[in-house]
Amino acid sequence: MRFRISHIYIVAMLQMLTGANLYADEKNAVEVFLSLTPAPSNQFKSEPHEQEPALIYKVTITKQRPIAGPLPRARHSKLISNQLVIVAADSQGTEITRVRVRDPRQIRSEFPDLVGQLKSQTLYRDHVELSIVLPNNPNIGQIRIYQPKWTGSDFMLQLIGDVILP
Repeated sequence: MRFRISHIYIVAMLQMLTGANLYADEKNAVEVFLSLTPAPSNQFKSEPHEQEPALIYKVTITKQRPIAGPLPRARHSKLISNQLVIVAADSQGTEITRVRVRDPRQIRSEFPDLVGQLKSQTLYRDHVELSIVLPNNPNIGQIRIYQPKWTGSDFMLQLIGDVILP
C-alpha cells in the first residue's frame, strides 16, 4: 500500500513539531466580505436579467476576519471576461496587490428552445456578495473593483466600484 503525502500535510506536521510558523512571510491574511449593489443613479431590477450589469456599484464591507496561512495563488495569469479584478491600494491610490475572482453577478443558463436545440444565455444579478483574501497589510486603505471589457484586441479594466477601508 502506497501513501501519498501532500505538501500541506508536511507543513502542518513540521509546524506542530517545531511550533514555528513556516509561512512567516505570509503569516496572516484577511478575508474581506463585500456587498455590491447598484448605485442609486442606476436603474436596476430585483430579478436576474439579460441586460448588461450596472456600471457603477455601491461597495460595502460587511465583514472582515483574519485567517492564517498563505495567500491563495492564481492558477493562470490570463484575464477573462467572466472575472472581476479587485485592487487593494493604499490611501494615496497606489496599488499594493490585485486579486481576480469569478464575477458573482453572472448566471449562465442553457435550455432547449422549441426545436430542441440548446440555447445559452447569460443573466446578471444586481445585488451580490463576495469574499476576497488579501494580505494583512496595514497600508491597505481602499479596495477598487474593475470589470474587464474586451476592446477587440485586449481587455480594458473599467472601474465599477470602490470602498475605503475603516
